Amino acid sequence: MTDVQVQSPTQRVDDGDPQSTHDASDRIIRSLAATLGVGASIYGVAVLPQILHESHYYRSWWTPFAMVAIFGSGLALAAISFRTSLVVVRRFAGAVAVGFLLVGALAPVALTATVDGAQSTWQFRVAAVGAIAASLAFRPLQAAGYVVAAAATATFANYYALGETGIVALGQDFGRCFATAGLFTWVVVCAVRGAAILDRATADAEHEAAKVAAANATELERERFAGLIHDAVLSTLLDASRFRNSGTLARQAATTLRQLDELRPADIAAEFLDATTTIERIHAVATQIIADISVAGERSPDAGEFRMPASAAAAVESALAEAVRNSLRHSAVEGRAVRRNISVTVSATALHVELVDDGAGFDPADVPVDRLGVKGSIIGRMNRTAGGGAELDSRPGHGTRVTLTWSAQA
Repeated sequence: MTDVQVQSPTQRVDDGDPQSTHDASDRIIRSLAATLGVGASIYGVAVLPQILHESHYYRSWWTPFAMVAIFGSGLALAAISFRTSLVVVRRFAGAVAVGFLLVGALAPVALTATVDGAQSTWQFRVAAVGAIAASLAFRPLQAAGYVVAAAATATFANYYALGETGIVALGQDFGRCFATAGLFTWVVVCAVRGAAILDRATADAEHEAAKVAAANATELERERFAGLIHDAVLSTLLDASRFRNSGTLARQAATTLRQLDELRPADIAAEFLDATTTIERIHAVATQIIADISVAGERSPDAGEFRMPASAAAAVESALAEAVRNSLRHSAVEGRAVRRNISVTVSATALHVELVDDGAGFDPADVPVDRLGVKGSIIGRMNRTAGGGAELDSRPGHGTRVTLTWSAQA
């Protein structure tokens, strides 16, 4: 399993990668960006009558510029939020935030007369647009500084356009604008931070799961090696001391030597198995654990063309061995014997192995996260094998079905 690293919640997401491993942060930032763009556009349509009315008090260039900088850029942000890399989304959000400040800064310059019949100008009411954009683009402290700057800019532009007098009115306007924009900023920062915490917790859990799975896989190989020494090597040597020059002993010795050779990765990588050998090896693995287990092999008419890398076959054998051991350990039903059957199907390009028992069964969702026999040694092992796959179907009282597959075309 790949080790995923997630930064602290106060850090920005590594947005240089459009397929970021910070899944929750990625989704929440993109969703908020889309919501901001659509919401700003809807609000722009709602205040359009006021915008057109106040446009008479500014130079002709300012109102179109302001609408494009605030509403047009917001709509563009929504359009790209799920279509490009996260770094572009955040930079565009930063451009929206800077555009709002620029609109407010140029408003007094473009003003030609005091605005009549309004308690506040329209750009004063949309300060939250810039604040939300800044929350998506900047770090929390930078976003907080932006809220102060945006509230001050909007308040001054509003104060200047309405021709108000008195420090009290100026303070009230600033407080109202700062509170509104600050509230939206706080909500967005908390949402992004919460997503980052979730990403970190998920990555930590995956990292620990990978460590446990690696330990289990090591232990499984240790058990496999110990079993080979006990069941094959020592048994062959013991038989050699009792029954010299027998055909059975010669076949047993040859099988043991082949099993020892398979422990060498270079040999495994270079070797390919045919259908007959694959079925025989699967039968041997299963019967080494449960001597009387039923193993049925079926070959399709084109199975003569089957060629399977020994490394992939070893993965199937190890996963099946773990599945059989799990069945032996956990499927017991009081008062009756549990039946277990293995079916092996081979075609020209694929292998299908199925272990079925009618035992106690279990709910996979109830398996503790630190128990990785199924997840790591069966499903994980097969998923890490080129062309491999695994499925588990089990319910309490209805037995368990483990399916292992391999395809040369995958």
